[in-house]
Amino acid sequence: MYNVPHGKKIRIYFLGSGEISIPVLAALAAAPEVDLVGCGTQPDRPSGRKKTLSPTPIAQHCLDLGLRPDKVESVNRESFVARLEQYDLDAVVVFSFGQILKQQILNLPRYGCVNIHASLLPEFRGASPISAAILNGNATTGISYIKMDTGLDTGAVYKQFQYSISGKMYADELSKGLAQLAADTVCSTLDDIVHSKLNPVPQNPAESSYAAKTKKSDGLISWSNDASFIEKQVRAYAPWPGAWFLLNTPPRNRRITVTAASVASSPQDSATPGTIVELNKHTWKIACARDALNIENLIPEGKKKMAIADFLRGNPLELGTVV
Repeated sequence: MYNVPHGKKIRIYFLGSGEISIPVLAALAAAPEVDLVGCGTQPDRPSGRKKTLSPTPIAQHCLDLGLRPDKVESVNRESFVARLEQYDLDAVVVFSFGQILKQQILNLPRYGCVNIHASLLPEFRGASPISAAILNGNATTGISYIKMDTGLDTGAVYKQFQYSISGKMYADELSKGLAQLAADTVCSTLDDIVHSKLNPVPQNPAESSYAAKTKKSDGLISWSNDASFIEKQVRAYAPWPGAWFLLNTPPRNRRITVTAASVASSPQDSATPGTIVELNKHTWKIACARDALNIENLIPEGKKKMAIADFLRGNPLELGTVV
């Protein structure tokens, strides 16, 4: 088997789109042992209320690094494959990219394509492993380096690094921690791969689980769930899509996004889920299937984030109302 000679730079092409992959790109660009020959990302997409075309976080960071990103509509197009062939690559590194690579691409680099995934595979394959770990109540998650195949996060695992989910961690905080863990380990892991120090171990499909791409509707709170689940929902979907419900405030229902909450005992154990069971200047508790959700901070539709006391001061509610 071909091995990259010690002292020779590892020729890498990077594919990424999401914000979580920025520290890895920065680490590869700065590493003296890596020759980062290029970076590909998704094309600009409409965003915001005005649907303005916006670059991916990786595309923007490439410009900050003085790199010109390739905005790839389809990574499997013959023209793009031909371009990669010219680079004489040791590996393609993929992290939060958003496209499936076909076998032609996987076979192109000497050491194939290495995917970085934000879970301890085979748990939480798919697009939303960070939210899934919080919703599942995991105490530990991590980063997996896999030898990509044509499946979705199904490749054999080179190496994994664990990361503790401490306290009441939110998804955006966990994402930053995992991003830094990947950045701290990517260069040494690639070095081990190209010098044949790691043998990829196949995943056990029987132990796999799937984390589908998050939709706006996933954040909708159902008061028929336990308060403990809804509290995890608040943290798992921060900052997008948020955990939200509709509050009947005439002349229309208003969307309320809960940004901080805690589980509390309910003073009315038999209350219908969704009932306001405790209300004063500083407290808003809503009955759930089990216990109650104590709302601490929120974002009213069209407003900025505020503490519950500030919201209640300008929005009188009634005890016993079902939201």
